[in-house]
Amino acid sequence: MTGSPPARPCYERRMLPSRVAASLLVLGSVSGACGGDDDGDAPDAPPAIDAAAAPDAAGAALEVVGRLDLGAPADNLGLTLAGDFAYVGSLAPSGAVQIVGISNPEAPQDLGALPTQQIPLELRAVPDLDRLYVLQVGSEPAVADALVAYDISTPTAPELLGSYPMAGSAVGHEFFLWRDPADAGRLVAVISASSGNRDLQLVDVSDPAAMVELHSEKLPGDHLHSMSLSPDGTRLYLAQYESGFAVMDTADFAAGLADPVLRRITPEAAALDDCGGRTCKTHSAVLVPGRDLVLLTEEDPRCPWGGVRIADVSDEAAPAIVGEVALDAPGCGQVTPELGYFGYSAHNPTLTEHLALVTWFSGGLQVIDTTDPTAPAILASFIPTDTTPPAAPEVYGEVGFVSYPIVRDGLIYVADGRNGLFVLRYTGPHADELTGADFLDGSSNL
Repeated sequence: MTGSPPARPCYERRMLPSRVAASLLVLGSVSGACGGDDDGDAPDAPPAIDAAAAPDAAGAALEVVGRLDLGAPADNLGLTLAGDFAYVGSLAPSGAVQIVGISNPEAPQDLGALPTQQIPLELRAVPDLDRLYVLQVGSEPAVADALVAYDISTPTAPELLGSYPMAGSAVGHEFFLWRDPADAGRLVAVISASSGNRDLQLVDVSDPAAMVELHSEKLPGDHLHSMSLSPDGTRLYLAQYESGFAVMDTADFAAGLADPVLRRITPEAAALDDCGGRTCKTHSAVLVPGRDLVLLTEEDPRCPWGGVRIADVSDEAAPAIVGEVALDAPGCGQVTPELGYFGYSAHNPTLTEHLALVTWFSGGLQVIDTTDPTAPAILASFIPTDTTPPAAPEVYGEVGFVSYPIVRDGLIYVADGRNGLFVLRYTGPHADELTGADFLDGSSNL
């Protein structure tokens, strides 16, 4: 669809508690938050888009299999699955992990909540060990952020196993859970921090009652926003927000050395931090399975909206962007109740060899064909339409898809920050890469 978008009112930002805001990177102003771009001028209005009815390519489609409205406050975040249960994190200061029964994906059930001392931002489960890890962020400076482990052998009544306080007064943001392919009992959490003096932390969480730091450091440049490990653990892919994307050698860590040395392969000068003449806001970096490609998401509400970029890492010392795709939607550079803080910018990806499933804030879930990395193409989109915007601008707008999509037994599970848990089915090109997958999750190698 084309045409001029309707005029949108401008709102002042409503700030969150300082430590929570830091963990969400709601730190400074959104460039042009009240209609201006980096130069202070009104942004050019892009063509309008009927996002809920975005055209699908090559007969591709996303079908709703099941949905559960998780109720107020609508602030869902991280998502993980374990057997017949899903666990959903939250941004609520009260702190609680919601427990959902998914034995029938067509009719998910609310089975209660796990109260937490702090805000449960991110979650990862290890089903065969009956274990749940939760990155909890305190809303008060006196409360240390921590990675907390629970026993979920009774799935609706998790029991505390242990806690690892974040080092260096760090404010936790995300973590990648790595399982050693040579030793299934060895589990390591790679944690990013949005502030503090150690924004990269590797923690051995194999023994949940005695989690141990393996390595921590303050990386040069902007804070580490997110990261992922290669399946073998020898490469760490860094998403350093305004310092862009780079690769580190983590072979010492993968080999289990007692004092691993991490070596930066991509020099600072070669980091991918330029997004069309402006500084990037690189949120996530995930390796495309079986290919020398890393998919990057840009959490950027400026004009144009941040989207997906694909980096060729065949030369890790000099990675290069080879393709990109974004949503042509109205309202960039504005903060409104409908858009929230991040609008139609990209967030978290889960990948197969030829498909990228990407949560996209107001853009819902997008399925992208990466077969030709120089010309990635959106195959299918899902954006719920029976929604209500918040009363004032918040992190999420009317729609807020943010979790890493999880694929299990051919179905896609994803959390919408404002509208609950969705179970979707994709049909179209390369659908066999999903239907043939027992489990896929961009935030772990499980």
